[in-house]
Amino acid sequence: MADLSVEGMLFLCADKPEINSEVVLCFTLPLFYFSPDLKIVANVARVVETHVTPGTPSDYHYMVGVHFINLQEKDRAILDKFMERDVASIRLE
Repeated sequence: MADLSVEGMLFLCADKPEINSEVVLCFTLPLFYFSPDLKIVANVARVVETHVTPGTPSDYHYMVGVHFINLQEKDRAILDKFMERDVASIRLE
């Protein structure tokens, strides 16, 4: 994961998804003492082929930008809490 907001996400991916395709994202955020699993449906908005940088797994060749679709209130609350705690400024790995 390279970037995250309550509207969408930017992440590295091994496979090239189609623009405007629907994907299901499953991930966990580092939220202090609890870390709920999130499962969010998103629409692929942008795909860019990327060059592998040091420290990046060699099979991740695409940077993918998505917009969340119909984000559930519980998931929005988790993302909001994550963003307000300034934890989002820490590089996610």
